[in-house]
Amino acid sequence: MIGVPPRDTFHSLTSLENLNIEMTGKEVDVHQPCIDLSRLQNLKELGLDGGYRNCDIELMVPTLIKILVLMSPYITISSNCTMPLLDKFYVRQCLLIHGLLGQLVLPASITHQTETNCQHFSSTCLTSTTFEKTGLECPRTAN
Repeated sequence: MIGVPPRDTFHSLTSLENLNIEMTGKEVDVHQPCIDLSRLQNLKELGLDGGYRNCDIELMVPTLIKILVLMSPYITISSNCTMPLLDKFYVRQCLLIHGLLGQLVLPASITHQTETNCQHFSSTCLTSTTFEKTGLECPRTAN
């Protein structure tokens, strides 16, 4: 996708179960860009990559999301989003190390164990009552 779509672009795709968004470009001219997927209650798996260096894009995810793949340092998940059914969360190692996830709240129900390559990982950037690198996978990338 080139450019940030209007906030309501995905609202009509109510039966969508899997979505992968790759954004390309250098800059975008949008005030407070937001991708709102909160109405897609059938969406179970979401992948995001790419972005724009001159702005952060707010992401609103549906509460029933089970798998989230976040590979972009330019996307922030809205603090209003709750993900009680999130089972797997895949994230770039640099987002964890540099604290670029903000205060992302993960559900205590994450039980899927994954191997992590985060040698310098600090859980201070994430909030969860039972969080101990559980449910996180940090793919090795050149950053």
